[in-house]
Amino acid sequence: MLALSVAVSMGDAMADGPGTDYDNVKVGRVGFIDRSLNLVRLEDGAEIRTTDARLLQSISEGEITRSS
Repeated sequence: MLALSVAVSMGDAMADGPGTDYDNVKVGRVGFIDRSLNLVRLEDGAEIRTTDARLLQSISEGEITRSS
């Protein structure tokens, strides 16, 4: 039943088409984190930097993340 409810929810979300809520949002799996440089490198090679090191405290390698 749970799998069916997730599939139905996904179907409804996809049926609306692309929106502007997630423009310029990068989604990927974290491949590497350099906390001294405030840098996160995704597995596809994209690099994301922050000026606030506290934002990286809850991120770990291998998890899927998004940034805007």
